Amino acid sequence: ARSVLCGKIRSEIAKVLQQRLEIAAEYLDLEVAQSTLRAAVSLQCDVVPMLKPAGALVLSLVGSSARCQQPVSSLVEVLDGVDGLAKAANRPLESFCDLTP
Repeated sequence: ARSVLCGKIRSEIAKVLQQRLEIAAEYLDLEVAQSTLRAAVSLQCDVVPMLKPAGALVLSLVGSSARCQQPVSSLVEVLDGVDGLAKAANRPLESFCDLTP
């Protein structure tokens, strides 16, 4: 009974964290996304459903950096941050989105 209750609580927490991640992606907030994924991993939530909004964030940040005045330095910063996102989720970057040209 206790494991069922823990599973339900974890599932509800995961839903809230996923919503937070979706908002972070909407506002291109990498730090909030990283802390959200760290919390999900720490609480042993299923991060797989969170990969889609995290992937949308990654694609938006990469696209945004390509349009800035110094795209190479901006892209390096973005990729460093995205690497932190992958580490926070304990997942390879490829599990978030496809960045192949």
